[in-house]
Amino acid sequence: MKISPVEIKQKTFKKKSFGSGYDIDEVSGFLVFLAQEWDKITDENREYKIKVEFLEKEIAKLKEVETSLFKTLKTAEDTSANMVEQARRNAELKMRDAQMKSDAIMNDSRNQAKNIVQKAHLKAQQILKDVVDEIKEKEREYHLLDNYRDSLLVNIKTFIKEMLEKVEKIEDKNARDMIANKVQEAKGLVHDKAEAIIQEENNSTVLINSSEENNTSNNNNSFFDTLEN
Repeated sequence: MKISPVEIKQKTFKKKSFGSGYDIDEVSGFLVFLAQEWDKITDENREYKIKVEFLEKEIAKLKEVETSLFKTLKTAEDTSANMVEQARRNAELKMRDAQMKSDAIMNDSRNQAKNIVQKAHLKAQQILKDVVDEIKEKEREYHLLDNYRDSLLVNIKTFIKEMLEKVEKIEDKNARDMIANKVQEAKGLVHDKAEAIIQEENNSTVLINSSEENNTSNNNNSFFDTLEN
């Protein structure tokens, strides 16, 4: 049975039938009861104190765990934020590097294409110049052969005229016949020579026409067809 402070204050003792004091046995019994209750309270307070200390230690541990968890979470959050920021920076660097490489490849491709076109254009111009020079050379040779033919014909006509004049002056028939035979032989030689010159002219004309056709064919070809040839 627990006793409260109010009960202690309101506790009354029976007075003795004689004298003016309280009943010793009752007072002693009450004191013993108080002592027992006090002991219980002291024991309970000791247990409570132990429990409180234990709980305070547990609370401290929990606070430490809480602090540790908070630090861990904060560290994880900071690490995550740093990782995200680092990943973003790495991605930006890689994108910038890829863009620079792409630009370099495009510029190199443009330069290579420009060089190829320039080389092809120069080669086409050189081929055209060579063809024109060759045609001019063939024309020059043709004119030389034409002049040579005309000069040869003039010489042949002069030679025949002189021979005929000599034949007319010779009265001897045999000599005249011999000279006539010589004239015929000369005419045959002249005819053969003229045929050879005409054949050579025809061959030159064929070469010139062939060069012109090749030039026309080259002009009709594309820029890169000429380069490949």
